[in-house]
Amino acid sequence: LPLDVECSSIMTCCSKTVCDGCVHTIELRDGGDVCPFCRTPVPTKKKANRNLMKRIEANDPVAIRQKGSEYFGQGDYSAAVELFKKAAKLGDGEANYQLAGCYGLGLGVER
Repeated sequence: LPLDVECSSIMTCCSKTVCDGCVHTIELRDGGDVCPFCRTPVPTKKKANRNLMKRIEANDPVAIRQKGSEYFGQGDYSAAVELFKKAAKLGDGEANYQLAGCYGLGLGVER
């Protein structure tokens, strides 16, 4: 079953989408220092960014979409659209959805 993006988080260690309930349970049980999916320690912000870039270089569509969402949040719609297109071509359904939203709103695309 697909997870609602409003109620889930992308783990920076493994790029897996995990429901917020699972994240909360791990926080209660283990103090929140491990990923609920891969059980590795949660990386620092710097290491998380380095992991994300490695995954982008390996053409991980989820990581590419995540970076596109980051650009979108910063207002760089053109860069976001390019990354959403790349992730969509690699088979990420959520990237298709994000791309459709950009076209629907006319953000980062020609009108």
